[in-house]
Amino acid sequence: MDEKLTALKHMIDTLVFLDAYNKMLHDIKPKLTGLKIDENENQWGNGVFKNPWVEDSIFQEELLLDCNELLGFILILMSLN
Repeated sequence: MDEKLTALKHMIDTLVFLDAYNKMLHDIKPKLTGLKIDENENQWGNGVFKNPWVEDSIFQEELLLDCNELLGFILILMSLN
């Protein structure tokens, strides 16, 4: 987990926002939330990530909101760059 989050931070620090957005959406968010959903909350694949990092469903819901907020911030950074 640390490696993926460090890689995401590095992408943001080096202004590689599209890669950071895609890593967050398709790699980190499913592992934190247990869900495979796109930016419009539509499922991809079977919609469920098999081995999530977090298994508590209440915490997964909180992380879903946090992930979506971070994705929104990355989109803002992309628009400013």
